[in-house]
Amino acid sequence: MLEKVGLQGTSLQGCKDVPYCNPEEEILLRTLYRYEETVIEAAEDLAPNKICEFLYDLAQKFNSFYNKHRIVGNDFRLWLTSATAEILKKGLGLLGISAPEKM
Repeated sequence: MLEKVGLQGTSLQGCKDVPYCNPEEEILLRTLYRYEETVIEAAEDLAPNKICEFLYDLAQKFNSFYNKHRIVGNDFRLWLTSATAEILKKGLGLLGISAPEKM
């Protein structure tokens, strides 16, 4: 879907002054924000299961967001989708799991 609209990467440059339109967007954004601290905590505790739990939680929250809202035509939602895909890919990579190119 992201290729169809020409969006690549997770740069915030196209998402300036974005108001939160709904709770699902805010929940997803707050979850994405926790990625780095989760990875650091997992490394410090030698607990890769924390990354697994985070990725599972992120996937569930994205699924809820995706099922309730139209993505195409909204730059912020496209960015959220791209950012989620990137975090899932990086997190799975840390666990030694290859992420599929498309779902």
